[in-house]
This record gives sequence, C-alpha cells and structure tokens, in this order.
Amino acid sequence: MEAERRPRRGRRIAPTGAPLLALAFLAGCATPLRPSGGPEDRTPPRLLASEPAAGAVRVSSRRIVLTFSERVDEASLRRALSVAPAPILPPDVRTRGREAEILLRDSLRSDITYVLTIGSELRDLHGVMLPAALTLAFATGDRIDAGRIEGSVSDAASGRALAGLTVVAHRAPADSSVAPDPRTAIPHYRSQTAADGSFALGYLRSGRYFIAALDDRDRDGLADAGEAFAAPPTPAIAAADSGDVPRLTLFLLRADTTGPQLRGARAEDDGVVARFDETVALGAGAAGAFALEDSASGRAVAIAGAWLRPEDRREVLLESGPLAPTRYTLTVAPHPAVADSSGNVVAAGRLSLTPRRTPADTARARFIRFLPEAPVAADSTYLLVPGEQPGVRFSRAVDTLAARGRLAVRDASGATAAFRVSRADASSVQLEIGAVEYVVTVGSAERHYRAATSDDLGAIVGRVAGAGADGIVEVVAEGAGRRVRRTVRTDVAGAFAHRGLPPGAYRLRVMIDRDGDATWDGGRLAPYASPEPMGWLPGTVRVRARWDTDLGAITLGGGTASAEHGDEQGREEAQ
Repeated sequence: MEAERRPRRGRRIAPTGAPLLALAFLAGCATPLRPSGGPEDRTPPRLLASEPAAGAVRVSSRRIVLTFSERVDEASLRRALSVAPAPILPPDVRTRGREAEILLRDSLRSDITYVLTIGSELRDLHGVMLPAALTLAFATGDRIDAGRIEGSVSDAASGRALAGLTVVAHRAPADSSVAPDPRTAIPHYRSQTAADGSFALGYLRSGRYFIAALDDRDRDGLADAGEAFAAPPTPAIAAADSGDVPRLTLFLLRADTTGPQLRGARAEDDGVVARFDETVALGAGAAGAFALEDSASGRAVAIAGAWLRPEDRREVLLESGPLAPTRYTLTVAPHPAVADSSGNVVAAGRLSLTPRRTPADTARARFIRFLPEAPVAADSTYLLVPGEQPGVRFSRAVDTLAARGRLAVRDASGATAAFRVSRADASSVQLEIGAVEYVVTVGSAERHYRAATSDDLGAIVGRVAGAGADGIVEVVAEGAGRRVRRTVRTDVAGAFAHRGLPPGAYRLRVMIDRDGDATWDGGRLAPYASPEPMGWLPGTVRVRARWDTDLGAITLGGGTASAEHGDEQGREEAQ
C-alpha cells in the first residue's frame, strides 16, 4: 500500500482532453533574442510531456518538469505561469534545453488539486508564442477536482469576441450578498479567453465563485485602476462537477474617465494641426479651446476655425493661415466643445512648434471623392437614407465659397438645382439640396443621388420580454461602406419598431435601461453591482425594402438575447 501512495514518476505525452486544455490567445510580453541564420521559425512550442503527468494523483514532489518540443524563453515562461491555489512565495522557474523546471517553494497542501496555467504569451527562442494557453492539473489527494465554469467575453459596444483576457475566479463567501474584492484579493483560479472569446475554468473545487474578466496588462490577477473589466451577472456562480456546466456571457466595460491629451502639433499652409492621443469630437465653438501665440513677442494669432481631419480623427486643423518661421506656443484648455467619444472634455495642454521654412503650397485643392463614402457604380444612384447628406471631400482645406464655385447640381430633369454648402470637417463640405433626385458634378466627376422614400426602406419590429418602457434596442450595420447605428426605446409593453432602415443585414443589441440614462451600465466589481441586462442577438437580421421583419419576443438572460423570429410581412399586409 505504501508503494501505491508514491507520486507517479514516468513521463507521458500530455493528453489532449480535460486534463490539458487549450484555452486562449494573449498578447506577449518581453521579446527574446532570436537566433540568427536559417529559415524563419513560425512553429509554436508544444508541450510533449510533464512530470508529474497531467491528471496525476497522490503527488508529493514540489518539483514539476515540463518537456517542450523546442527551447522556450525563460522570462516569458515565468510571466505566463500561474498556479492555483495561489502560492505565498512565487515559484522558481528554470529552463535547460527543452525542459523547464518549476519548483513550488511553498509546502504542498494535502488533499488538494493544483492547477498550473501557462498563458499563450510563452514564447520560443524565435519569439513564436503558444497558439493557446495550456492547463495542467495534479492532485495531492486521491482525486482531481472536477468543477467547471465556462463562458465567453465580448466587447459591450460591438459584440466582438475578445481574445487574451484574464478570467479570474474567487471563492464566494457564504453570504451571497457579499462579493470578494478583486482589486486586492488574489484569485483562486485563472484562465484566459481564446480567439473566439470563450473561456473554461476547470478543476475547480466544489462551491460557488465570483467570476470576472480583466484586461490584465501586468498579469497580477488584480483588477487594477484603469483596467477594463467585465462584471458577472450575479456575485456567486456554482461550479458543476457534472451535468449542465454553468455558462456565462460577460461584456467588457472599457471605462474611460480621461479626456483627450494633446500629444503634438505641426504647422501647415492653412494653420496648425493639433494631434491628440485619441479620436475627438468637435462641437460649436471648438476653436475657443485653443490659443496660439508667438513665443518671442507674446502676440496672439487668430484662429478662425477648428476642424477635424477626416483621414485621422485624432487631428484637428486650426485655421490661422500661413505662419512665419519662428517659435509658437499652442495651448488647449478644457472646453465642452472638444471631447472624446465617452464625453470626457479635453485636458489642458501646452507645447511649442516652429514652422519649417518651406514655400507656401498654393496648389488648388484637388477633388478626392464624393460623400458618403459607400462605393457605388459610376452609372448607379446613391440612395440617401434618413440622416445622410451628400458631400464632397477635397485634398486640403477649402472654404464654402471656393467649394461652391466648383460644384454644379442638376435635378432629374437636367435643370440647375439650388443648393447650400456648409463645412463638414477640415477638407470636406456637405450639401443641402431641395430636390429628391439629382446629380452633383465636380469637374469631370459626378454622382447621382436620390433621397430614400418609404418604399426604399424596411423595418425591424419585436418585443423585449420583461422590459416594459425600460428596454432599448440598438441596430448596428457596418457593411459596403455604409454605417448605421440607431437606438429606439420600447413602449410600456416592451414593443419596439426600428423603421426607416435601408435594406441589408443588421446586428441587434438589446438592453434594459434600469437607471434611465439611455446607456449600458456595466456594473462594478467592488463594491459589486450587477450590470444592466444586455445581449447581442446571434447572427444578423435581414431587412428588405417595404417589409417589416418581425422578431417576435426577444428574451434576455445570462448576457444573451434570443428571439422567436415572427413572420416577415409586406408593408401592405401589415397595414
């Protein structure tokens, strides 16, 4: 009997089932030096064997040896490794040839399952990372814990699956109203999201767990300030040893509390281009946020206007005209008309610039393209849906008077049509035209436009179960160069109707707006607050002209949304 209690010593090829899981992709860390010569290595390392073997029981040795298909970078292994239960002392990690030795410095706890996870940031000596994370479990007792929780993590705003996030599990206290604080408490288990956003927490001891996903850049397993996170729908999820495994759908909340920061500036013929660290939105009076002065004399330079650069919406053109080749100081002050997409007002900033001694570019602004940018055949008509306006983009800034002199508009009969021109951004103008169908000409280029009527458009209708008047349904379409993103509220019965939609495929996000602010609240990790119910319908919904696509009842639950999908109805039949 004594011999039976010895740990298993023979090295085996690691199995591919539950004892060894391929869990995730993750961005790597330090880049190792690459050996020179020979063809480029694109083959990631593979785990061939382990001692103790995957799934071993009655293990007493604190020494773990992993054998890979090739040499791995020691620093990346040290960073990629996590051990559950979390040790007090960090393990010693050493590599020798294709072997890696991991020494657990803490004494092994009796009758417990140890889980080693190696994140996909592990690299070989050529810098090739693991294609997915690896998990290896062994037990000091007679059995391997078999609890399991699965799920997926997606971006809340787009529904896109997110790879490489850290998923942590904390044992939940007996009082279900209390949640652990993931900002300070070391997690009991960790995992990573795979390329499709999925994750699996395996080998869990029976019990309930607080689950969260983190954009854990420093790999400390803690929810540090500023890191994006996904909070669970409830503070305690029971791990299942068998039967139905709990499956969570989590949505990452990218908390943004910092306004755009001024990062650079350069002089151009039309003025100064200010560059920020993120995209910005400009409102009326945005030029008032900026000040430009001659550093030597202190003389202020007038800024006639502030316009976004369409090629890069992190850049703002400040129209001041050509500048002398001397030193200038650009200052930006917090102003409500300059903010990021989260509504954070621009931060105060100040920097210097000196224009180069180059001849002024007096070349005429070239025609670039018609707007909107969605592609259309030369002999086809662009259908303008509600909210869209025709426009023209030039190669450089152009005022409305100069733009108007280069444009011509003819209606469907060929007669000249009246139009108004307004500035859209640094190098684009938009047109306001009273006609329904017309042709806009710039030199030899022309585009046909037609304003959509109800016969050109379709609708998506349905009902959100249990939402009442607190439901919000958002439709999103991004295809063929056309972007549509609209929201409607449900009525007291939870019903909604998205009308005036151009034909195409749409994705739907559904949420219940408990706080009435018309935006999704992703909750908090500490003190815990549950996120508002939200989910993306799987797949897309097809909209046809003159048809109402009826989704029937949409049910929200566990971070997912499902629809009954009622019948499509022709507009005449629906009425």
